[in-house]
Formats: sequence, structure tokens, C-alpha cells
Amino acid sequence: MRQSPTKDGLLFGPAKDHWIEIDGVGIHYLAAGETGSCVVLLHGGSADSASLSWWSSIGPFSQAYRVFAPDLPGYGKSDKPNINYTTEYYTHFLERFVQNLGLNQFCLVGLSMGGQISLNFTLQFPQRVEKLVLVSSAGFGTRLRWQILAKLMVKMPWLHARVRKVASRSRETIKLILRYIVYNSEVITEDLAEEIFAAISTPGTGRAWRSYLENEMDWSGFRSNFLSRLGEITVPTLVVHGSDDKLVPVKWARTAQKLIPDSRLCILQQCGHWPQREKPVEFHRAALNFLKK
Repeated sequence: MRQSPTKDGLLFGPAKDHWIEIDGVGIHYLAAGETGSCVVLLHGGSADSASLSWWSSIGPFSQAYRVFAPDLPGYGKSDKPNINYTTEYYTHFLERFVQNLGLNQFCLVGLSMGGQISLNFTLQFPQRVEKLVLVSSAGFGTRLRWQILAKLMVKMPWLHARVRKVASRSRETIKLILRYIVYNSEVITEDLAEEIFAAISTPGTGRAWRSYLENEMDWSGFRSNFLSRLGEITVPTLVVHGSDDKLVPVKWARTAQKLIPDSRLCILQQCGHWPQREKPVEFHRAALNFLKK
């Protein structure tokens, strides 16, 4: 059990480690909060995890909600089976995860790849989702600046392995990579670099992301593009995006908000791809105000 961060000297409350088996795959998740509606937090891709993306958010959310943040299969402390990882696979996993926890209805918060999964889940199971928060979300379009590099690493496994090997040997390399993810370099602390270093060094890390890119991306971009289906979303939705996101363009968020019927848009200025870590006060205020209304 780890303790969530403090604010003004007050402890937000402990987040507990839990393990569950889903379809033969061991899953680790963090949980906190004892009252209120349920909120499920989904992290992004690459070397992400529930702890890396959502640790500082679990405390604020758990003050009014029961919070569950899983390490998706292939990530964090969850098992990393050698299988095909796709949006559909993760959508099925999420359905089985909430089913095993007995969550009939819940609020869903998805970051980047987690947003793409959240979109697909909401379209398939709209009656299960009370409210939807999409953070720096993929799934709103196809073409990205980095898609050619991503496809090259899929086509040339040695290149992908080489990049990860270099990163796993040098915290300075990790800091350089983070400059592409965040806008404000002050966010890139030694502790953050060390946390990512540990994640990259874990055996099996990277397999799920490479498989996901291989299955979900071609030379023209993402295959799983829900732009034409956004008008079908019937649940209240908040779209959060950094104004200076270099991974997923902010114009995607603006377009998505116009197409999702009951939706709001929150653009955080001077912010990159990690709003909840780069602009935590603003992010939590926007998300919590949206969820409580």
C-alpha cells in the first residue's frame, strides 16, 4: 500500500495494490475511496502504467469517488503475455475487468491510448458509462507526426529494441524523450526519470506497445478512428487536451468536442500530452467539476 500525495499538508488517503485474474492474465490495479460513484482510470501506451499516469490523481478523485486504476495487460505490474494487443482486445479486457469488480455503472477516464479504448467501450456499452473524460485522447483521427517512425519501429524490431535499450541505460535520454511529451521541462524531475527508467527496465515492457502499433497503425495512421461515430456517444463527455501536445494534435480535440452531442472542451494552455501531471491543479479542477454535476 502506498500513500497518495498531500495537498496543504493533508493526506489524500492511501491507494491500495490489488491483483485479479482476467481470462488467465494476472492484473494489477490501484484502488482508493470508499464512497460515491465509481471512476475507472485508464493509462496510455508505450511504457505507461496506472501508477505512472494516475498516481497523483487517485487522491483527489478518491475524496468523492471509488477509484480503480488498472495496469492494462502488457503494462506495469500486470502480466505481459505474448499476444496480439488491439483496441478490441483492451475493450474486451475492460468489460471483463469491471464485470469482475461488480461495477455496473461507472465514470470512465482515459488517457491517450486509454482514451481510444474508452471511446470504443462507450460506443459498445453506453449504458455502463455514467460520464466520459477523454484526456489527450487518440481515436479522433488518423494521421500523426510520429506515425512513420512508429511504423518503422514495427517493421524493424531491432530499431525498436535499440531505442528502448538506449533509454534503459540513460536517464538523460529519458529526460530528452520527455521533452517531447511535456511542454514545461520543470515537470521532468529526477524522480520521474527514475520511475520511467524502472518501467522501461522491466522484462517484457514494450512488447504490448509494439504489438498495439503493429495492429492499430499503418502507413496512413491509426486504423481505429472513431471520428465518424462520435455523434453516437450519448453520455456526458469532457474532452481535455494540452494546447501544445506534440503527440496528439489539439485540433483533434476541438473537432471531437463539436461532434460529441453532450460534451465540453477544456484546453490547458502551455501543456503537453500529460495534463494530469503537467497541470494537475487545473486538470483535477476541470475533471472533478465535470463529474460532480
